Amino acid sequence: MLLNPVLAASMVLAQLLQLFVLPVWLLPQDSRWGWLLLPMVALTLPTWALVHDCFHGSFSARPKVNGRVGRVLAVGFGAPYHLLRTGHLLHHKHNRGPRDRSEVYDDRRGSWLGMAPSYYFRLLGGLYFYELLAVPLVCLPRPWVAAAIRRAAAKDNVVEQMGAVLMRPQVLREMRQDALAVMLLLAASAWCYGAHAWMLVLALAGRGLVISLHDNSYHYDTALDGPHEALTLRLPAMLMPLVLNFNLHETHHRHPQIGWRGLPDAHRRDGGRFDIAFGTALLRQLRGPLPLSRVQALTSQTSPDLHEQQGVAP
Repeated sequence: MLLNPVLAASMVLAQLLQLFVLPVWLLPQDSRWGWLLLPMVALTLPTWALVHDCFHGSFSARPKVNGRVGRVLAVGFGAPYHLLRTGHLLHHKHNRGPRDRSEVYDDRRGSWLGMAPSYYFRLLGGLYFYELLAVPLVCLPRPWVAAAIRRAAAKDNVVEQMGAVLMRPQVLREMRQDALAVMLLLAASAWCYGAHAWMLVLALAGRGLVISLHDNSYHYDTALDGPHEALTLRLPAMLMPLVLNFNLHETHHRHPQIGWRGLPDAHRRDGGRFDIAFGTALLRQLRGPLPLSRVQALTSQTSPDLHEQQGVAP
């Protein structure tokens, strides 16, 4: 039962090492200590996996602990907890629907070239950039925040639905607290880095690349309109703990209440099937946006009873 708290404490200590210990004590001795930022970037995925378990209430049996630990880890990650949590839970609700299929474009109305710039921007770090952009945004006056949400809302995203949750007084207040903490941490860290601040910028860019590239790899080129539709990615058993079993993603979508430690058993109970290799899933996204007609054809070939199997009304 102590494993999750120990992991969370380790992630917090790693963040403190990256933000303050490295620039204050180590870099002044030798700039080669900067290579420590590479494993710090690699910790992006297990940190995200722990925050993710807090979203679903599986980090701890006590809801208050999930919220408090999730907020601390999210601040270290660089974004308000409620922003990340609301976006993720809406992903579960709208997965592979018109509002949540980031690689799909309607080829009757648009083109590959038309969608490619925004797609590749999001894939190669843009997702994390938007999360960082939200940090100062939520600190603006409430009418300005509401106006920004209305401006960004569209039929192919969940911004409007997110706004309905995030504009609640208690939620907005806690988001602003988290955002101020993020800005203070990053500003203080940049001051500590001084002439080496470019290292911090590169580390944040690396974090953005890792989380953005990882985000939709489990759903790229999968069937539409199925909340449980996701890939289970093959990783050597010794590497699975490094992503806290997040590669068992279809299992997670089918059993979101199960924490990372219970996913392997649930995966075996569900048949133990793997789809493709982890690295293959990351790289194949570089093919770019996919036409709606192609993905619809994949959906019809996958199973004519997809909705019935997944418990979703057609």
